[in-house]
Amino acid sequence: MRWMAVLAWICGAAQAGPVPRLTLAEMADGSEYIIEATVLRSWTDWNAADQPIWTHHELSVKEWLKAPGAASGRSL
Repeated sequence: MRWMAVLAWICGAAQAGPVPRLTLAEMADGSEYIIEATVLRSWTDWNAADQPIWTHHELSVKEWLKAPGAASGRSL
């Protein structure tokens, strides 16, 4: 089975609140990018102004499944 990462940015998703329940098809339709990737590393970070803690992920993209325009050689 092929593992795919569905990257979706929903307006307001950056703010704390309930996460909408979406089907896989709805997530795919609403996603700008869909990739197959491996997570190389993850880390958390925050700034001195006590803003929310962010979790970052460095990915190695194996295949671009959905992307606007030519995505060859792009990195996230």
